[in-house]
Amino acid sequence: VITGASSEGARAAGVSAARAGARVVLISGHPQRGTAARDEVAKRGQSSEVTLLIADLSLQSSVRELGRQLLTEYPSIHALIHQGVHHQLRKQEREVTAEGFERFWAHNHLGPFLLTHLLKEALVKAHGRVITIGSTRLKVYPRITVYLDDPGMERRSYSATRAFYQSKLAQIQFAISLGRQWAGTGVVAKALS
Repeated sequence: VITGASSEGARAAGVSAARAGARVVLISGHPQRGTAARDEVAKRGQSSEVTLLIADLSLQSSVRELGRQLLTEYPSIHALIHQGVHHQLRKQEREVTAEGFERFWAHNHLGPFLLTHLLKEALVKAHGRVITIGSTRLKVYPRITVYLDDPGMERRSYSATRAFYQSKLAQIQFAISLGRQWAGTGVVAKALS
């Protein structure tokens, strides 16, 4: 299962998995771009076992429905790759989802966090892997902090750049924490940047 289907990294991971004989499930919030990615992965991976599911990772209701679909169709999941990212840094105004969460925080951290926990049983069953893709640019912002008391930056001066990198740092911290929390389950959690 790979989120962020239209990204270059997700397509490359999908092609590699397809070539290795895996059933590949791509997740995208954009039907047209997701379909193009699915078709590319199937063609380059020489596989008819490539599926596309549409979900908005910034909405918990959408993530819950996605989790339900995945568990119904795939009771055993060998890999969950969090490649999906919301990164519209040109928007300087704070954007809030219909569920009341700041959009970077909702899409880049809360969505992957929730999806991982919803799929725990299927990941444990397969002794699966949870791979979280961070951002190499976190090194450029060494003072970024995750404000757990104000993750949506409602009480702080808002910056789209700071909100984005805070959400990506939280994602990396979650992956590290998950490795400890799920120790002994057979699931391996890794963070890459």
